[in-house]
Amino acid sequence: MASAPHTFGHRVNKRARRWVRYKSATRIKIVAAGLEDTPTVEGHCVQISAGGMCFFAVGNFDLGDRVNVEFIQPESANSGRVRGIIRNRAVYLYGMEYEIANLSN
Repeated sequence: MASAPHTFGHRVNKRARRWVRYKSATRIKIVAAGLEDTPTVEGHCVQISAGGMCFFAVGNFDLGDRVNVEFIQPESANSGRVRGIIRNRAVYLYGMEYEIANLSN
């Protein structure tokens, strides 16, 4: 009997994700897109993939909200910024899909 196929250590099944997720421990800043005058919320990126990220932040973002996320890099003048849409929420744990990911796989 053949074993189930595997991809990067993750079992492939009917509920398989489109992108592999990677654990992260990166500090981030989040602000609602188009509402730059609102306070910036600091948080932590928990998981990241090619299509989005999961982050923890004590904020009040609703499903469908567009947000800008800036990665805080200690001891560096450079920072990365992405824009996305809140797709999931469990208390203060958010799932965000990158806007560019909406275009295709």
